[in-house]
Amino acid sequence: MRIYIENIEPRKISYENLVSLDKISSIVWKRKDILEIFSEKGMYMIENSKVWKLVPTNEKTRHLVEDDNQVFLVDETIIERKPSFQIPMNHVAIKTTIFSYETRNVRLIIEGSYDNNIITIAKPQASDKSDKYNNFKVKDFYFEPKNEKTDISNNSFMKNDINVFLSLLNNIRVV
Repeated sequence: MRIYIENIEPRKISYENLVSLDKISSIVWKRKDILEIFSEKGMYMIENSKVWKLVPTNEKTRHLVEDDNQVFLVDETIIERKPSFQIPMNHVAIKTTIFSYETRNVRLIIEGSYDNNIITIAKPQASDKSDKYNNFKVKDFYFEPKNEKTDISNNSFMKNDINVFLSLLNNIRVV
C-alpha cells in the first residue's frame, strides 16, 4: 500500500529538505539502487543482479479526506515480482535510487536519480553524511505503513509520523 499526499509535487523537494531528514536520529534510513525497465511487454526491475517482471494486481485507489481537507491518495495496488531471465529488446531503462526512512509506524520512500548537471549551492564536504543527496533529483515520494493491514483513517500514530516527515520536507501538516 502506498499513501500519497495530494498537492505536494515531488520535484519541489529541495536538497535542504532532504538533508533535514538526517537531523532526526531516531529515523532509520536505507539506500537501494535499481534499474527500472519499461517495454510494451511489461515492467521489469533489476535489483542486486536479479531480473524481476513486475505484475500489478488489485489496482485499487481511494481518496481519504481528513477534517482539515488534507487529502490522502491510498494506492492499494499489489505489485507481484516474478523472476525473469530476459527482457524485451525494445525497452527504456531508468536508473533509480530509492531512499527509505522508517519510524515505528510508517516508511517514507523517496525515489529519484542523480543528475550531474545539477549544481548544489551549499555543496557538502566529502565526509558529510548528507552528501548522498548531492545532485539527487526527486521524481516520486510516498508513505507505506510498516504493517500492511493498518488503515490510515483510524491511526493517529501513523498520521503523526507522516506529519514529522512532511514538516521536514515541505512544512505541510496533516491532522
